[in-house]
Amino acid sequence: MRLMERMFQLRPNRKPEVAKRISNREEDAYLNLKAHGLSDTTAAAIMGNMRQEENAFNPYSVDSGALGMFQLKGAKRKAYQDYINEYDLDDSSANQIDFMVDTIYDNYKGKLPKGEDLVGRGNTRKIRKSFDEDDLAAQTKTFDDKWEISGGKELKERQSYAAEYLKAILGSY
Repeated sequence: MRLMERMFQLRPNRKPEVAKRISNREEDAYLNLKAHGLSDTTAAAIMGNMRQEENAFNPYSVDSGALGMFQLKGAKRKAYQDYINEYDLDDSSANQIDFMVDTIYDNYKGKLPKGEDLVGRGNTRKIRKSFDEDDLAAQTKTFDDKWEISGGKELKERQSYAAEYLKAILGSY
């Protein structure tokens, strides 16, 4: 069942025009994030970052050597390849999201040398705390600062996209 159909069942006052605001790929990303127990606000914060990284939510996109919806490169791309190989998975949007969640909640790091962290326990702790306590703008910034590590590039755009997603998700158009 599509997200919008499920949302109408869960929230009967949801407006039908909301379905026009989220693409199928965005909807799939939202459902995958929610399957991990993340709040609507946290899902929107992550999706705002994803949209800035890869506007079409295309898991197969490669731009300047960066892969997928999170534009994984360097150690993160290598760890993602380790992840899909270790668990015998295909590259997909769901598996890219699973990988991201596992790096935050389970400290997955692939085959990095002993003593090296992909995200770092301190950073994952800060991300989890932000997801639990902060508002949308702060969650979007924390995810960018500690996981995407863009250096603050386009933070306002990331936050604006996140706000658009939260509006769509909550049906407040």
